[in-house]
Amino acid sequence: MRKIIQLIIFAAAICFLDGCMGKIKPFSLNNQWGYMNDNGEVVIEPQFENAFAFADGFAVVKKEGKYGFINRKGKFALPLPFDYIGSFSQSGFAAFKQGNKYGIVDTKGDIVVNAEFDFVGIFAQNGLAAFQKEGKYGYINAAGDIVIEPRFAAADLFTKNGLARVGVDDEKGWMKDGFINSLGRFVIAPQFDFAFSFSDDGLAKVKKGRDWGYINEKGEFVFLTDTICGVDVLKNPQGEITYPKKSAEEICAEAKSN
Repeated sequence: MRKIIQLIIFAAAICFLDGCMGKIKPFSLNNQWGYMNDNGEVVIEPQFENAFAFADGFAVVKKEGKYGFINRKGKFALPLPFDYIGSFSQSGFAAFKQGNKYGIVDTKGDIVVNAEFDFVGIFAQNGLAAFQKEGKYGYINAAGDIVIEPRFAAADLFTKNGLARVGVDDEKGWMKDGFINSLGRFVIAPQFDFAFSFSDDGLAKVKKGRDWGYINEKGEFVFLTDTICGVDVLKNPQGEITYPKKSAEEICAEAKSN
């Protein structure tokens, strides 16, 4: 009997800590954010400038221009709010800002790495985030260890395919974009005047010279974009129009008639 009672007490404690009353989620009313349960009952009164989902019993909120962590009772868990908190990774880490420096915090509001970087981005699936120090960008892990030395002029989030867009300055001082892997090695050489990160379908939009187009993960152009008589078209790498299935003369004639 005693063991059964102990189990009941233990289960009740877990239930209280984890919120067996149902998940609570943020909602907005009159430009103020609060939290409600699955039944639509207000659990935490609207009082925040912004509010995010709970994780591990805590949620990030913004109040009076500052960010901090609240518990399920709506009480701030940390006495010192942050100037900014970024998106949390799947592993439960995010960048925070205090003053002009960035550090790393977990979902409980515990500071993992003190604010010592000029910038820290979002942690990707591979556990790395771009950071800036002394004007250069590199990549760190959630422990604040430098995995890829800061040697880039710009750096983006690692995408699903394991590549990140980075920029380097050429001999003329112009920045060229390329793509590196998680070891910091260029998979696609820096050759583009501008590049976006890869999308989940494995294509990245880039500009090279006067041409805008999309490349695959080998750095090969799949197709180019162009404008003919005010109409946007797609071309293959040989410059032939692939969409719409019309000649340049037909496209211009239709454009004039419209």
